[in-house]
Amino acid sequence: MDRKKINKNISRFFGWVGLSLSSLIVRFIPSGGLYAFARGVSSLGYRFAKRQRKIALESLEIAFGKEKTKEEREKIARDCFTYMAKGAIELLFLMDKPQLLKQRVGFQDKENLDNALKQGHGVILVSAHFGNFPLLMARLSLEGYKIGGIMRPMHDERVEKMFLE
Repeated sequence: MDRKKINKNISRFFGWVGLSLSSLIVRFIPSGGLYAFARGVSSLGYRFAKRQRKIALESLEIAFGKEKTKEEREKIARDCFTYMAKGAIELLFLMDKPQLLKQRVGFQDKENLDNALKQGHGVILVSAHFGNFPLLMARLSLEGYKIGGIMRPMHDERVEKMFLE
């Protein structure tokens, strides 16, 4: 096995360990402390996920060029890591709390979905990879709708299994 593949496997292992620990920790954190915990997770992620940080910074440099300073691009990248961590921690926290999930994830204009389904052809909902869209899928499922999602396989089968169970 070459060095690059070994490094990827090590990185994925530590990512899985971090996710598993976070999944355990969120069971004991009061909801008011979730985002503080997520900020800590994002700080660690930004520090240790060198490849992802590099991709983010290079992409921001392509997008903004000279329009943003290096410091501004770094802040945007750090903020992105924070938003991702908040979404993941929120998802881990709410997945086994259906009543709380219903309270926190709004569902407006339900009648539009119901009217479309009454036509008997099913409905395809399209969502951008924006915000915490897995919580929307969970909410629709709690409402009794049959849902499915399309995604590419994750690089780490352990992580994929954790989310699909």
